Amino acid sequence: MTLDEIGFQYSKDNHYRWGWGTDDAQWFNEPDYTQPFKMSFGRCSRPPLSFREECILASQHLCGQVDKHVYVGLSGGLDSQVVCLSLLEARIPFTPCIILMEGDYNIHDVINAKEFCEKYNLTYKIFKIDMMEFYSKFCPSIVNKYKITNARTIMQLWLQQFVSDGLFIMGGGDLQLTRFKLGQSKFDHVDNLITNKFSGDAPQTECTWKSSPTPILQHLISNNIVGTTKYFMYSPELFASAVLSKEVASFVEIQDVLFNQALLPRHKFWMLFNNIAKPQLYKNNWPEILLKTKYHGFEFIEKDREYTQLKKQAISKYANSNYNKSIFLSYQELRQYFTTDGETKIWYSNPLTKEESSLNAFLRNLYMQQNPNSIPNEFIQDDEEEQIEDLN
Repeated sequence: MTLDEIGFQYSKDNHYRWGWGTDDAQWFNEPDYTQPFKMSFGRCSRPPLSFREECILASQHLCGQVDKHVYVGLSGGLDSQVVCLSLLEARIPFTPCIILMEGDYNIHDVINAKEFCEKYNLTYKIFKIDMMEFYSKFCPSIVNKYKITNARTIMQLWLQQFVSDGLFIMGGGDLQLTRFKLGQSKFDHVDNLITNKFSGDAPQTECTWKSSPTPILQHLISNNIVGTTKYFMYSPELFASAVLSKEVASFVEIQDVLFNQALLPRHKFWMLFNNIAKPQLYKNNWPEILLKTKYHGFEFIEKDREYTQLKKQAISKYANSNYNKSIFLSYQELRQYFTTDGETKIWYSNPLTKEESSLNAFLRNLYMQQNPNSIPNEFIQDDEEEQIEDLN
């Protein structure tokens, strides 16, 4: 559809847009994985204010479009807290929506969400989800339609069915920076014998932002529900206030030290940004925010063998689809875009070439060259699937 056919601003002036194919007049169309994924977002019309001020302005503009009750997906994490605090400061009434997994797998987050609501005297709604039904029925239908494989994302789509009478907000679109592998890993070896097992670091990108196909917002539009699931990209100025913040700039400045010295697997580098730069940005702008350890329930539920098998059945066919249609922008490109004048830009999917850099990966690749039809169990990494999902 064209921008004129959208009757609601899912971002301010629908500056944030996405679609499939090369027709630059067509946006927000249904997924077509035979075509390139495309994305565009506007430039700033003025210098960004503080992150806090931009959040409040975004809330006022978003909720001022229609006379409907506002629902907010509240997980108890930082993003959803910031959405709620912005609405409170803008004096906009709303109802927090909390998902409770049967079996209390996410009870930690539910307790945090309730604590937040009690602190601000908010009346919340609890939505209980049957995880067996979720994995066996809802997940496969959504995966087949949108080709997404992240169960947390799919659960956010599940919640939308209960808020169709109002304006729904999810605290998504938050800035996520990480580093991605580029090219084949190299190991020092002689006649297939590794002489230095620590020599296998693959080349990496600098801090980079990845944008994948946006099924949560796509689902919202397809079901004629107003609101946004990309709250932190609602206006160019809000997105830019995070990109240009001193907290993010400071993190990027020391990224090499963190990448090489932090006691964390390198494919988990995104966790450093999520646990250092992002909380610091939020806390500096919202001192009253509750900093709590964040869980989401899937850490525990997917240890259940039956659920794990159901998940694998649902996602295996499309495990790499979203990655192959992703758009990668370096932090420096984002920063330049928001600090210079020019035309609004359109980006097309540009998947990176990623290779594992572990010793296990080298041995496995060597074995596969010699035995192309089989992979022994000792060369299968238990967290491979999780690595894909972490970066999606």
